[in-house]
Amino acid sequence: MYKLAWPLLLFASCCWAELEPPLDNASRLKQHGLKTGVVSTTELTRATLAAAYAHASDRGWDVEAECGYDIARQFLDFAHGDGVEVALAGAREVFANRFDGRNLIEEWSAKHSRGSYVSNME
Repeated sequence: MYKLAWPLLLFASCCWAELEPPLDNASRLKQHGLKTGVVSTTELTRATLAAAYAHASDRGWDVEAECGYDIARQFLDFAHGDGVEVALAGAREVFANRFDGRNLIEEWSAKHSRGSYVSNME
C-alpha cells in the first residue's frame, strides 16, 4: 500500500521536499557499497535518466520546479549519500545558465575537488 500511495502523493503536490521521499535507485545501490553512474545521449535532467537520482512529480521540472527543487538542483544536492560517481550526458545550459543565477557546474566542481567536468572531447 505504501509503495502505491507515494506516487499519488507526489502527483498531488510538488512540496514533497517537506516529506521524506523514498530512496532513489542510486541511493539504494550506495547502501550496498556500490558505485553509481548515469550515461545518456540526451540531457542529464530528462525524466528517464533522472529517475536514477531525483524525485519530481512533473517531468517538466528538469530546469525549474514550482517548489524550487528542480531535477538539476537535485543532482547537485543529492538527498542520500554523495551522489553518482560518473555522469555522461548533455544539459550544460540547464546547469550553467539557470533562472536563479546559480551556476551548478561551478558549485559541483567546488564540492567535488577530485572530480572532473568535461565539456568536449578534447
